[in-house]
Amino acid sequence: MRAPLALDAAACAAGIALGGVAAAPPVPLLVCLGGLGVALGGRRGRLLAWIAVGLLMVTLRGPVSPGAAGIDARLPVAVEGAVAGCWSAPRGQARAWLQVDTLVQRGRPRVGRWDVRLQLPDAAAMPFCGGRLRARGYLKPPRRYHNLPPSQVGEWSLYVKSPLLAEVTAPPGALAVAVSWVRRRVLSSAAGDETGDPWLALEGSVAGAGEPPAPVEARPGERLALALLLGEATALPPEWREGMRRAGLSHLLAVSGLHVGMLAALVALVLLPAPRGWRIAGAALAALAYALLVGPRPSVLRAAAMAAAAAAALGLRRPPQALNALGLAALALLLTDPARLGHLGFQLSFAATTGILLLAPRLARALSWLPRPLALSLAVTLAAQLATLPWSLAAFHRVAPLAPLANLLAVPWAGVVLAAAAGWAATRVLAPPLASWMLPVLDGLAAPVAWLAEIPANPWWSLPVAAPWPAALLATGLMAWSVVAPVRWWSLSARMLLAFALAAGWRHPGSRGVEVVVVDVGQGDAVLLRDGREAVLVDGGGWGRAGFGGRVVLPVLAALGQRRLAALVVTHPDADHCGGIADLAREVPAAALWTAEGWGESSCARRLSGLPLPHRELAPGDELAVGRWRLRVLGPLPESGPDANARSLVLLAAALGRRVLLTGDVDAAGERLLERHWGGAALAADLLKVAHHGSRTSTSPSLLAAVRPRLAVISAGRRNPYGHPSAVVLATLDRHRVRVLRTDVHGMVRVAWEGPERWRIAVTAP
Repeated sequence: MRAPLALDAAACAAGIALGGVAAAPPVPLLVCLGGLGVALGGRRGRLLAWIAVGLLMVTLRGPVSPGAAGIDARLPVAVEGAVAGCWSAPRGQARAWLQVDTLVQRGRPRVGRWDVRLQLPDAAAMPFCGGRLRARGYLKPPRRYHNLPPSQVGEWSLYVKSPLLAEVTAPPGALAVAVSWVRRRVLSSAAGDETGDPWLALEGSVAGAGEPPAPVEARPGERLALALLLGEATALPPEWREGMRRAGLSHLLAVSGLHVGMLAALVALVLLPAPRGWRIAGAALAALAYALLVGPRPSVLRAAAMAAAAAAALGLRRPPQALNALGLAALALLLTDPARLGHLGFQLSFAATTGILLLAPRLARALSWLPRPLALSLAVTLAAQLATLPWSLAAFHRVAPLAPLANLLAVPWAGVVLAAAAGWAATRVLAPPLASWMLPVLDGLAAPVAWLAEIPANPWWSLPVAAPWPAALLATGLMAWSVVAPVRWWSLSARMLLAFALAAGWRHPGSRGVEVVVVDVGQGDAVLLRDGREAVLVDGGGWGRAGFGGRVVLPVLAALGQRRLAALVVTHPDADHCGGIADLAREVPAAALWTAEGWGESSCARRLSGLPLPHRELAPGDELAVGRWRLRVLGPLPESGPDANARSLVLLAAALGRRVLLTGDVDAAGERLLERHWGGAALAADLLKVAHHGSRTSTSPSLLAAVRPRLAVISAGRRNPYGHPSAVVLATLDRHRVRVLRTDVHGMVRVAWEGPERWRIAVTAP
């Protein structure tokens, strides 16, 4: 057996996965099962024993998330645990991963060990790396959007209102202090964030070590160096990160085996005159030191463990067995923390490495008609993309068809940037005044990342795909079989195209008629008006920075098979309406951008002004057509006030005998203007999108009397701090006998009809 440890690791992972979806058997039974496997011996016995070990680890660890332990997010908790890695401070908040081993709520301790993201308003009083602390705050779950498919953004986070509520119980060790000193020297200036929230370097390695530093605008090269070298991706502007994600290059920002291998190779090159043993030891120590500097990320730990195993094999003058090293790394990570199996970083790292080891050699032979260096590089990128396809589709809902070719240029570029960043960081640690002389070189190397953020939407660059896990896994299996099977090149290509079509062509069945889709975007608006392949998106939700549209709205468009839009419409420039549209303009090809007149200056307006789309400002009375939809602009009227909500775009959409009124965030004064200007008959509609998320400042009784809707849809966030929808508005709708659907209760709402007689309503509430 050439790689027994790889099979052992797979069996252990299978046991952990089984324990996560089914009730684990009692511990004595699992011990007996493991003993039976050992007694049987041979390959089958070993695999049975490792499955039992995986199940046992899940049973002993307890619930895998605070939610599973019955934590109430509305009540405070007291926690204690170890800080994993080092602190960072994106957008002015100090953050660190906390490995919680003690959790108390309502005086009741909870059993388990969880990784949560600790957030503080100020980290000057915290150790920079490592240590243990006790804190009191509120545990908040990831943001979940109940769409089709469902989306989840973020992780379990512990929000602590003040540093006074966080107490260091054990200072970091000597090694953590040394790592802290190096990181402090590298992060001695801040990297600015173009959204206006500073990305701050943290000072002080012990409690009470001075005031936090003032934010300083960093140069592009410095941002990129911190992102690639230390994994501080938040040092980059969000638009840059999203551009790399669309191009299939986000793995370059996740410190992984590529980074560890490049630095180890660089150290080995520097030690070339030294004896062979010194070179091997130096490269292995460099990999381990780099893992300490970056932090305990699954991809870094895997790469460091494999580097250590390879160095040990070379030191013993034995040929390294890569699959055994991979299996050893997987076992080490899973036995210390079985919850790592559920982390996307762990899954992508091990899947990509397995694909490279198993598929890349065969792909290289299939591409032997190319020059050998090109064939090897292309084979590696294709193998990694193929092996990670099921996980990447489930997480990102997009495929980057040109990613293998883009990586042919990006990986060598990343090697050059990493070498330059390592030299810059070493200079900053040893001779800080000289480091600034290197920044112009790094600035030039950072230019391609900025270019990526400006590339317009194109299906060859980023193709929205929503394939369920079985379809993605089947497609991957077909493509992997096509690579392994000894067939002619044309047959191989046909099989791979068939498998890709299986994944890319999967979509949720649509409607033969027209439909309105109100997407669950939390506290925001996003309404899709569809007629077959023709569609227009009115608002796209959003938050204060880039990325919302690609993570929440794009999966819905992919699931509906909507790969092109007739127009992107923004009712007004508030972030919860406009931000997602600015993202989607570079994700999904659109023919035009429609907005109201006279927005003036706003952050979202500036983002929209740079889009490569024909821009049309709509005025009252304008009429537009999208498929069988006929849209008429009702507002904002000239008499509307200067407030952004008052100047919301108001649209009346009609198709197949039914009418839909979309009111944006217009207030009661704006509603009265609409009534006076257009009259009741012009406002009549079957479906009303309730204004301003159900705020009591909108949806007046007089408007409802004019519109006379049969159905009202309210788009609001779950447990939002504004109290939307207002009880007053809900009571008013009830008095007018209007059926109400809410995204915070019912999830995504779909209303479809093929004629004026009846409509079909579907929701996605769990």
